[in-house]
Amino acid sequence: MDVTFDTDMCVAVHSGNVKKGFYDDPVPFYRVKNLIVSELMEAYESIRKNRVICPKGVTVDQYDELVKGTVQEEMADVLIRIMDAIGYYSLDLPTTSVTHYHVVQKVNDFDTMFNYVCQYILGMEVSQSDFRIAFFIAKDLALRFMTIEELKYHIALKLEYNKKRPYKHGKVF
Repeated sequence: MDVTFDTDMCVAVHSGNVKKGFYDDPVPFYRVKNLIVSELMEAYESIRKNRVICPKGVTVDQYDELVKGTVQEEMADVLIRIMDAIGYYSLDLPTTSVTHYHVVQKVNDFDTMFNYVCQYILGMEVSQSDFRIAFFIAKDLALRFMTIEELKYHIALKLEYNKKRPYKHGKVF
């Protein structure tokens, strides 16, 4: 899958989640935000466990063994969740970001970066600008741990992996 950071990709991600049953019922906005933040916390935990290096060229069949629990997987999940929300709320994601949104780039320690991103997401409203900013600051955070090509690779790999997972990925919601 060719990963692009645009509205069409957000619609495709959301469509895949609809097929998996995640939108059988309306999803409250607080849950959308909580699920994004939970992925951020999983990324934070992967750093605590020193799971910051993932081998290249991994196939979907090797995913559980080599990718599961790495910062690459978890940051891909963060962006997938945000893209899903943009698709769910029928918002627009521009293909370029605005420089003043890149607050995360100015922060050097990862504790402060994660805190900033979590606080921003928890304070969001359902607005186009809030989701755009969330997407770009989360992407900036992810790029602290991998290149843009690696990020796109891990998003594509995770989306492919998710296709093989059961209804709602075996979860309640």
